Amino acid sequence: MKKIILTTLVCALIGSAGMFSSCGKSNEDDDKQTWVYDHTKDGLVGEWVSEGANVAPLFIQYNLADSIYAYFKDNGTYYVETFKQKAKTTFEGSYEQTKSTIDNIWTIRLNQTTPGVAISEGIFEVTKTSNTYFMKYEIIQIEPPAGTAPTPEGGFGSSMGGASGEGWVQKYVRISK
Repeated sequence: MKKIILTTLVCALIGSAGMFSSCGKSNEDDDKQTWVYDHTKDGLVGEWVSEGANVAPLFIQYNLADSIYAYFKDNGTYYVETFKQKAKTTFEGSYEQTKSTIDNIWTIRLNQTTPGVAISEGIFEVTKTSNTYFMKYEIIQIEPPAGTAPTPEGGFGSSMGGASGEGWVQKYVRISK
């Protein structure tokens, strides 16, 4: 039972990213303008990777994932691959993101369709250092229920009522294209 709950949490945390609409513009506009990513307007749009020390501590502790690749498209869909000892699990669905009024934290809602139907909610924050973008990301599956989602007011580590601290917080680096 504990493994089922943990697996559900991982699915929610990883694949549920996505409730808020993107501000990004496609690079396929009629005038062929090149889209330039702006984390203050586009949120988590783009490709991200989490590996090594960036993987959430509880993912490592429970042997749930050792690396994660996430692609949040500007059309509101997402594709996430988690790897555990080279075995891959793929999560897909749609997402919505909304900038909160708390610092630079955004909220997200994921409507997962693959590998199973689920809804997850959480928070994320994108920061930039030099030419590298970093994302802090915490999400919990709420349907079927697996716990309570973090809130901008509670900050990172507020999922599950804060019981796990930052144990479910993922850190990502944006892949430049």
